[in-house]
Amino acid sequence: MKLYWTQNRIPHGYLCDRPIHLVYRIEGCAPVGDLRRLQDELTEQLKFLRKQNVDEATIQKLLDEHFTVYDQLLDAQDQLKYILADERAARIVIQSWLDLMQRGEIVVYAICIMGNHVHVILRGAEGVAEREIGQLVNRHKRFTARRIKEACGWEPRVWNDGFYDRYVRYGTFEEVLRYVLRNPVAAGLVGEWREWPHTWVDERCLR
Repeated sequence: MKLYWTQNRIPHGYLCDRPIHLVYRIEGCAPVGDLRRLQDELTEQLKFLRKQNVDEATIQKLLDEHFTVYDQLLDAQDQLKYILADERAARIVIQSWLDLMQRGEIVVYAICIMGNHVHVILRGAEGVAEREIGQLVNRHKRFTARRIKEACGWEPRVWNDGFYDRYVRYGTFEEVLRYVLRNPVAAGLVGEWREWPHTWVDERCLR
């Protein structure tokens, strides 16, 4: 599980043949103090682990634990008051990922658009060289931000700069897929995941 480290000392993965669970959020969608405290805790823990020269699997485990708390914080907000609850915005985000797959850059397994954040399970396409996932995420954010502003008349900034990603460990794909699809259920928005209108999944994953 090869990682690269950004200037803010957060590790990210590479687009390769290993599935990645990606999460990113809109700007201003959760209490700033809580997010900053969570970020500071992760940074300090990662700094300690790197000094101990631990393997990347240990770092990945910490990221998994941190991610769960982060996602719960986002889910606790009122999803329906944010821009991604708008069908036009959600459709733009989903279509952007599907277009990238159609162009042969990635393989997408599932997408779930919540009101204030997005879940995607994806991997690099076969025959495409490995590259830092941040390059693709930034392109996607720039494109969708422009389209959302045009379609929805949205003036504020759309996306927060950061994102979280974690490699899907062997043997856990179904668990992660279920987690993504059930995110609207966990947030109390619907009773069954298929009722949520802003979800896309490759039906082959459900067989």
